[in-house]
Amino acid sequence: MQKVIIDVIVDMQNDFVTGALGTAEARAMAGRLAAEARRAAGEGHALFFTLDTHEADYLSTR
Repeated sequence: MQKVIIDVIVDMQNDFVTGALGTAEARAMAGRLAAEARRAAGEGHALFFTLDTHEADYLSTR
């Protein structure tokens, strides 16, 4: 059986990095996380990322 390594990157999107909910810590780690993701992909890891899909009026939606 082949071993598969899966990496899941959650909430590294504008709202949580540079947007309204962003933090200095998230901004500081973004470059390191990108480098780590590139390294992992190069080693054959399967990478999964969350994607922010709301519309511009999301603050008035449920």
